[in-house]
Amino acid sequence: CYTFYVTTTQSPLTSVSNVVSKVSGFNASRPTTSFFSRAGAVVQPLEGYGAYVAYTDKKTNYITFLTVDWTGNVLSSVVLDSYAAYILDFTVVPPYYDLVFLAKYTANTNHLFVLRVSSSGMVRWKKTIMNNSQAPNIPTQTIDQISFNFFGMNMMYDPSSGKIMFANGILFTIFAHYNKFSDGGSHTGATTILIDPDDPDKINLLQNWNPSHSLIERVIYDSTTQTFYSATLGDAYPENIVVSSYNTVTTEYTSITSFVPGIIPGDGSGYSCGHLGDLLVTPILGGYSMTYQRKACSKGISGKGSDVTELGVIFFNEKLEKSNSVSITDIPGLSQIYLLRSAWLGSALVVVYATTSLNWTTEYPSNIYSEKSMKMYYMVVDLSGNVITSPFNCSLSITSCDPLVVLQDGSVMWTYIYPNGSLVINTLPSFAPGSIATLPPFAPYTVNYTPKTPTSLGVVCRARDLSYWTIMGVLIFIYTIKHL
Repeated sequence: CYTFYVTTTQSPLTSVSNVVSKVSGFNASRPTTSFFSRAGAVVQPLEGYGAYVAYTDKKTNYITFLTVDWTGNVLSSVVLDSYAAYILDFTVVPPYYDLVFLAKYTANTNHLFVLRVSSSGMVRWKKTIMNNSQAPNIPTQTIDQISFNFFGMNMMYDPSSGKIMFANGILFTIFAHYNKFSDGGSHTGATTILIDPDDPDKINLLQNWNPSHSLIERVIYDSTTQTFYSATLGDAYPENIVVSSYNTVTTEYTSITSFVPGIIPGDGSGYSCGHLGDLLVTPILGGYSMTYQRKACSKGISGKGSDVTELGVIFFNEKLEKSNSVSITDIPGLSQIYLLRSAWLGSALVVVYATTSLNWTTEYPSNIYSEKSMKMYYMVVDLSGNVITSPFNCSLSITSCDPLVVLQDGSVMWTYIYPNGSLVINTLPSFAPGSIATLPPFAPYTVNYTPKTPTSLGVVCRARDLSYWTIMGVLIFIYTIKHL
């Protein structure tokens, strides 16, 4: 474990927190890009246990999942030796803790499928979403229940990234993919479908080809409104972030094509002058929030440019109506960001971002994932957008799509895959179970402590080459101590 010394500027109290980092003994294949990125090692909480951790084995390419306890100890492992595939994402379906994977075969990355297995690895069903060649020439009706006449879906291939989430009897699935068009051109876009977890032949198309191209996807579910919310970063149509909502009760679907004011210039070939952080349920205030970053670029594919360089937070309600926005413009490395993640901890928003020192041949950010060229920063922002902990740099690493996960007992778990494939499971034990947050089974966590304004935190790093979530874990621990 690593020890960090944390002090507050408003109190002489000094607290010491140990974050446990355990080498799992397993090796995983890891993503190498910040855009069009598949998953690395995904954590999903389990009611009454700890969590599942799912990944693609580095040597065999088999889908593998571990059951771990709340401290990160591996209790069991299951290898799906009939499925050598890259995981885009996975989710858990009650009541038997089944896992549902969104994945593509390593030997045929054009074959995208959804796979449901039991906790012991028994296959319940597999549904092919697409399975065409790298450059299909004949329109193919891939999803039997959906007409291939929909724009952007008649010759789908090469799926790159995506998210799948179970809630309220629905598998909400969004994925980015190429499509070959009748004029011979190939482009990428995002498709969103709804799958019945018990009968995968029951599929509904929610949205086709929006946006183009889809570089990053995020999905959340709010059990209070029984609504899924998704966000995707586009580099062409639009040069912006698309935010959508789907109410599982009324079946109403709403989508706003350009959610960020102005433009986030993109070159239309897989690069953008911005990044999508996270789509979040905002505790205390209620509603939702989205983090993003953009840098000034002279011209995008539309011919328009932007002189805005900022890290932004947009607050909105269930109708996607914006209530407030925050623009932060004076933090180090802002124009060099190429990875961005965030999470609400009470009334404090922890923002983690990575910058690169790679030489860019154009004004568009690099899409290369490399610890050697990276600096990681984290900071804490309050509900008004004030930076209450200035960006702090340490020699840490960050992955593009595997988030921080709050488990049912209030502990925090995250993973990191080293370049050699070594899978590490990091855990911050709960200071007082249930005092930080409770995680209802298969639903977003609900903050249940009295709202208070966090004090400023000054954090001193005493270790190097650690996972960035170690820092975030300390913030949770100290924030909890001071607010119990």
